[in-house]
Amino acid sequence: MSVVGFDVGNESCIAAVARQRGIDVVLNDESKRETPAVVFLLPRLTEDIYCDPDPCDGSRRVMLDAATIAGLRPLRLFHETTATALTYGIYKTDLPENDQVNVAFVDVGHASMQVCIAGNKKRQLEILAHSFDWLLAACEKLKKVLSANPKAPLNIECLMDEKDVRGFIKREKFEQINIPILERVKGPLEKALTEEFFGKEPRRTMNASECVARGCALQCAILSPTFKLLEFQCKVPGLMAKLV
Repeated sequence: MSVVGFDVGNESCIAAVARQRGIDVVLNDESKRETPAVVFLLPRLTEDIYCDPDPCDGSRRVMLDAATIAGLRPLRLFHETTATALTYGIYKTDLPENDQVNVAFVDVGHASMQVCIAGNKKRQLEILAHSFDWLLAACEKLKKVLSANPKAPLNIECLMDEKDVRGFIKREKFEQINIPILERVKGPLEKALTEEFFGKEPRRTMNASECVARGCALQCAILSPTFKLLEFQCKVPGLMAKLV
């Protein structure tokens, strides 16, 4: 029996498989670690078509149903930041036995930004808080181009009345426009932190593209009787769905 974790993103998907010696990211037919998503903006699409008082919960059920139809047996559905926190905590060897180390995980993605606060002890993880905010999807493409070029093409399809907009934008102008958006990062972060304060510079040592899939594969390995792992507690109240 294979134990696999999937990170279903807005533009691409990553799959990681649990093996006896660790977690490996699966290569596709083109030997690439990322595979383009079949449906663009799939997570956002499920929220739009599933009219529910709790759209974040409706989207979960749609994803679980889709996995079942595809012939998979989903064990658990994770938030991206929760999976990242698990990847961080299970490999961290210098965590204390009793004292809890609180870590903030920030995920600035293609269409949204998430923040979670995780309490870490040796072989134990507890999600203390979680918050999110929507971002503009078009900014992601511009960000990638402008990181290496002084200007980039700006193309927005069907902006209004089925009319497209095309033009160029300079890096300086882009940074100026994004100041209000970047300020919005403070809101979810402060909300998730509540009264906690870390006073440390953020670290970027984890592989941002693969840590979610690896965390999902790790959680499946913990739940599966096929694998023998060190005892590790993962407490995620209200942030996951389990299919029995």
